[in-house]
Amino acid sequence: MGDKKEMKKSFNKLLQVQIPGTRPEEDLDDEAHSLLHDDLHEFLKDQQRKHCDYILKAARLISEVVDEDWERGFDYIIDQLKSFALKKGGKTNIVGEVEMAKALTYMKHKKFSAAIEALKEFERKDKKLQTRAATNLTYLYLLEGDLKNAQKHANLAVETDKYNASALVNKGCVHFILKEYDAAKESFQQALLNESDCIQAIYNLGLVNKATNQYAEALSNFKKLHSIVSESIEVIYQIASTYSKMGETASAITWYDTLTHTVPTDPGALFDLGSLHTKNGEENNSFNAYLESYRYYPINMDVVSWLGLYFVKNEIYEKALQYFERATQIQPNEVNWQLMVASCHRRIGAFQQAKKCYEQIHAKYPENVEGLRYLAQICGELGLKKEKKQYSAQLKEIEKRTQRKEEEEEVRSVPHEEDMLTKQQQAEQRRLEEQRELQRQHELQQKQESYHDSYETNEKRVEPEEDTNIDDTNYIDDLY
Repeated sequence: MGDKKEMKKSFNKLLQVQIPGTRPEEDLDDEAHSLLHDDLHEFLKDQQRKHCDYILKAARLISEVVDEDWERGFDYIIDQLKSFALKKGGKTNIVGEVEMAKALTYMKHKKFSAAIEALKEFERKDKKLQTRAATNLTYLYLLEGDLKNAQKHANLAVETDKYNASALVNKGCVHFILKEYDAAKESFQQALLNESDCIQAIYNLGLVNKATNQYAEALSNFKKLHSIVSESIEVIYQIASTYSKMGETASAITWYDTLTHTVPTDPGALFDLGSLHTKNGEENNSFNAYLESYRYYPINMDVVSWLGLYFVKNEIYEKALQYFERATQIQPNEVNWQLMVASCHRRIGAFQQAKKCYEQIHAKYPENVEGLRYLAQICGELGLKKEKKQYSAQLKEIEKRTQRKEEEEEVRSVPHEEDMLTKQQQAEQRRLEEQRELQRQHELQQKQESYHDSYETNEKRVEPEEDTNIDDTNYIDDLY
């Protein structure tokens, strides 16, 4: 009904409900009652759990709408629950659950900084909430691109609860972004061991296999996931894309057909389908797919250029003109599209319009030879001899300058080759000099050995008492 006052009143009544057979402050789940297993005790415990479950569901439902400001609404409900928890000895975890819901609502309203601050408060609370908070923090940091903190909280979540599949998936995503594919694969596989039907783990495992070119395994992952969530367009796309990567064009086309029937307005899927038909040589099917893609996303240059050239090929220049004009709007500084527009005008006989286009091209790109050549040609076709002569003279001048530049570049390149030759000659000369130096040192060593041998022989021949004065100057002169 939307009556905020009545919502508050009814919620407070729910908190005051007394379960028959229990005291207001009694908690049947505490340690004092853990050894009691009689039927009455179990019945009362079940009733108390149901009461807490109703309170939690009601709190989650009305917290965001019980006040004009959703944050004040959550604060009001949390305050009421804290009072309720005090009566139960502070042992109920309902307050923490609603605080977690508030933190996640910040994410819903795209207040990511506030969500991070709220989730960090759970680091000092019980283990279960710590794991959930760390898992959500990892997700938030991944959204913000903060891989350092994402990795930190992913590790914390797994360390706190190594059987938490969501925590393992987040950890695997961090590894995947860091291109640590083996570690990512291990995390996703561990998540599947803990929860065999974890959709996120299967999907991301497929992405890892696809990224590492293990297409058969990736296809197996995506097909398994398709059997669980057959309507998922992401899964259908991945199957089609994987078949395309494997080179199985026919199968890829079949799955892209399925995808485009599910989401007929997706320009990317239509473009991929058109590309596959082109690869198969099915030009008409390509045309239909590209035309639909252009309809929903008319600024994809690959699609625009293909359609324009398709109509040129089939000599439907009026249609081609539309696409080349769109191309000039998308890429206004690309002269080729402007030339194509002028060419289309010329081919359909609109010579004055073609001349105007060529003049605009010449004004913007005065050195463009092709545009100037066609401008001179069309002036001749229109009988404008004076203008033709003027543009032909400009064309010859540009061609001469172009030829002169090319010759100058060739001339500049020649010294470079000579320099390279000179460097080779210098290297060869250094090598020969080194060889001569080694040979000279070798000859020097031989002469020194010969000199010493001769000197020792002369010493043996001279009598000790005689005064001998051996002059070795000639030996040294020979050495040097």
